[in-house]
Amino acid sequence: MWCGPVVRPCKKRELFPYHGSAQRWPKIMRSPNITHTHPLGVEGAVLQACAIALLLHQTPYTLARDTFLATLRAYVQSTMYRDRLEQVTGLLAGASSHEVVAQLGHGVAAYEAVPAAVYAFLRHPASFSDALRLAIGLGGDTDTIASMVGALSGAYLGEEAIPKGWRAKIEEAQRLRNVADALLFLSTMERP
Repeated sequence: MWCGPVVRPCKKRELFPYHGSAQRWPKIMRSPNITHTHPLGVEGAVLQACAIALLLHQTPYTLARDTFLATLRAYVQSTMYRDRLEQVTGLLAGASSHEVVAQLGHGVAAYEAVPAAVYAFLRHPASFSDALRLAIGLGGDTDTIASMVGALSGAYLGEEAIPKGWRAKIEEAQRLRNVADALLFLSTMERP
């Protein structure tokens, strides 16, 4: 149930589901099992991957938050995730960080960290830095939640949204760009 499989980079094509992916759900659910087998940890990894896949196919600054959340809720099987994603909708109206943590949590368990990351991203979908600052400001497992928010925001806004000073300090930046480009290519491939 920990967040290891959620933040671990994955190169598998099937982790980038999009429309009509229900038939791939069993394959998607097996991918994080390499190192984690708790059903809620696995489902958290799949939820994060689904969110990234959806955002990769969105035009920046056009995201319909309610539709995005409804799509994510349709992908999850656990009522724990479904209920927390439903709570995100209400929190987006302007809840304090304290209220967010009280309802979603901010711990190392994937069922807390993934919804908190989705919330932080959706609260500031047009600003990479504001979304990341909010994630860190929630406290708790900040490195995990912030890395998930960075992945969501980066998938939606692209590399240019990351402040230039931050990009300049990224170790092995070109290697990471190459991996990201390869993952994007795989996510857009036609599959049988």
